[in-house]
Amino acid sequence: MDNNDLCLMFGPQSDGKVGEKACKTDMSVEESKYGVIVVLNNVSLESRWPAIVTDYRSTVADMVNTYCNFNSNFKHCCPGYGSKRGTNTVNIVSAADVGVGMGYPTQSGDNLSAMTLVRPKADNDLCQLGSSSRRRRSVMSANQPLLYRIRRQTDSFYLAQSVLQEALRERQDDFVNMVGVKVTSITPTRHLGNDNIVLPIWLLVIIIVCCVLIIAVISAVVYLAFPTRNKNPFVYIYD
Repeated sequence: MDNNDLCLMFGPQSDGKVGEKACKTDMSVEESKYGVIVVLNNVSLESRWPAIVTDYRSTVADMVNTYCNFNSNFKHCCPGYGSKRGTNTVNIVSAADVGVGMGYPTQSGDNLSAMTLVRPKADNDLCQLGSSSRRRRSVMSANQPLLYRIRRQTDSFYLAQSVLQEALRERQDDFVNMVGVKVTSITPTRHLGNDNIVLPIWLLVIIIVCCVLIIAVISAVVYLAFPTRNKNPFVYIYD
């Protein structure tokens, strides 16, 4: 997942340790919608964060996996996949799916705030246990029908903000043992955008294609159901 760790984890840009990558300071609208602010107590951005960032990501992934494997939480973690089949415990995310938002972490006194978001892969092992699951492919074979190539699915999705917050809050005290730091608060970010529903392009294309097909079918039915006329409006021509 793209994030700002390479820019921030080795200290502020002014100390010359971050190389050529410029630090982005503003979170995106998507990050603001799906991220949560995790406040780590007594953690220094320059000295402590680089040493714990790997364990931090692994811990967040572990907490999300534990939370999402409960049948009652499955539908919230895997929306659209139905209900969980079986009792197998499998992962929905790995540490690589845990990201830190642009402009974070930030230092405030002795506390470090890490805006955290999780982006599971669409074909993750847990969601594939759903009763309505189907393997989604981001790249379709060129020899497949056009409609199937149009219906390409994205290869990942964001875990809902409320789900991520609840998953981390349930095991908030475990950060001490798993990362070696105390988490003092876990709060949602303020959504910078709006919640207007915007249909993805592939879905709009499908809708247009379906409308064209429906009109074509209706036209064919009308043509076959009613005889054509010649120039004399009172004389019908039948095939």
